[in-house]
Amino acid sequence: MLENDIPQVVAIEEKLYFRPWSNQSFIYAQKNYICTLFISHDEIAGYAILDKVDGQSQLLNFSIALEYQNQGIGTTALRILLKNYYKDLQIDIIYLEVNVSNGVAIKLYKKAGFKAMGRRLGYYQTSEGKQDAITMYHSKNQLIA
Repeated sequence: MLENDIPQVVAIEEKLYFRPWSNQSFIYAQKNYICTLFISHDEIAGYAILDKVDGQSQLLNFSIALEYQNQGIGTTALRILLKNYYKDLQIDIIYLEVNVSNGVAIKLYKKAGFKAMGRRLGYYQTSEGKQDAITMYHSKNQLIA
């Protein structure tokens, strides 16, 4: 992700989330984390942001633009990302949080081999109030080809 991609990424983020990441958050991420764009037909179809520390990592943001959802892009992108993260970054485990009400994302993560490990109460602020997050992990030996 380059700095000139950030306005497009922010526009996608704002359509997807009640409390989207800000422009400043993406600028910070672009300088401090591993940021990946998913491109389809010369457009940004989605993005991922990963933080890596000492062989572990946290998938901070994995998002597919509304107009590209339900086309298999998320499944393909996540499978490729996992394979590349483990190979290129020498990490052993990836963590993430997902809103308990986001059934589509939970299904996607489980299909990719993520396992639930706990809950963070009231983690997400939504239009309906606070909702819990499911914490999940994926280890290198769970990689699905």
